[in-house]
Amino acid sequence: MTATWLDLKYPLDPSTDGLLRDLDDLLKGLGIPYLLTGAMAREILLHYGHGCNAGRKTTDVDFGVTVPSWEAYKNLLDSLEATGRFKRDPSQVQRMTHTNAQTGFRTSIDLVPFGALAASDGTLAWPPEGDHVMRILGYDQALDCAVQLKLGGDRSIPMASALGLAILKLVAWLDRGKQTRGKDAVDFIELLLRHGETLSEQELWDDYPEAMATYEQNQGPAAAWILGRRMSEHIDLSLRGIIQTIFQPEPRVLFLNHALSDRWSLDPAARATEAEIVLGAFEAGLNSHPTKSRLFERKRDMPASYEGDALHGGKKVDGVNTIVGNLLERGAKMEELQKALTDIGRRENAARQHLTFLEKNGQRLFVNGEPYQKGHKINPGDWITLNS
Repeated sequence: MTATWLDLKYPLDPSTDGLLRDLDDLLKGLGIPYLLTGAMAREILLHYGHGCNAGRKTTDVDFGVTVPSWEAYKNLLDSLEATGRFKRDPSQVQRMTHTNAQTGFRTSIDLVPFGALAASDGTLAWPPEGDHVMRILGYDQALDCAVQLKLGGDRSIPMASALGLAILKLVAWLDRGKQTRGKDAVDFIELLLRHGETLSEQELWDDYPEAMATYEQNQGPAAAWILGRRMSEHIDLSLRGIIQTIFQPEPRVLFLNHALSDRWSLDPAARATEAEIVLGAFEAGLNSHPTKSRLFERKRDMPASYEGDALHGGKKVDGVNTIVGNLLERGAKMEELQKALTDIGRRENAARQHLTFLEKNGQRLFVNGEPYQKGHKINPGDWITLNS
């Protein structure tokens, strides 16, 4: 992916700048791909990079690091300690403390390993007992779309972009929203509300002209829609299914409550309405671009019993398989899938039978973002996606 550069409108404080340079020296020297993430990346992107009003303050700094094994991760921590500027935190396995050589200021940093160490469901169990577990989905995608933060001179470091941060914040809220009092929801809504201020004229008006047209030149929801659309173009079906669970009725209400709990406003009702509008626009953008699946691109993939024309919504379509394909390319609730098949005269259990067929023919089904287990009951409100 072509690198995008971020120039700073305001200088970073010396302690943060020194930390970033110290870590970059060692990681690049070891050839370890990494990126700056978390609330610090959000603050740098919005405030220092684009001049937006400062949001939620943070003192911790988070990084994602790609390592092939736990031994390599341990060697990385050992190498950091050997510099004399980093020290392990015995209370947190992923945490270290950095001491700035000039100011003496200490900063806590989290180094989250991702890549080969994660299980197939995106979970990471820390050795030796494996009792400390976190979900690290989205880090690969965030690294792929990272921006290069210019620190001055010829120095730059990789940092999560608005898209990368949005992915990581949504996954983090699902993983630990209650434990962190919803701070990831606060950060995500802040990203949506400020996203228009980070877009160029071309991105806002030319790259996705339907956004400004749909929202009648209202930059706020149009930019939120664009962020949702870009996310749908960047993530796979499995991750999409996980993120979609946030937009089910109960999680959605909780997410918005968390997002608004940290925001003081003279008009809380107006702030809540604004958050609801941009979240709805983001969801619309996320659903506007189906992730393609190999299964439905070739007619020979269709079972013979499902071929033939049918009428659906006044249009002639190429059989049940096309209807199922169009729905599962973007993900669909079980009840939505069944209704589409019932509308063209199929049996009441047609949706379940078709999902069984897909599974038997080597397709991976995901229910609410988790791999489908044979015999597991699928409820009407469950979100179904497919990954070939």
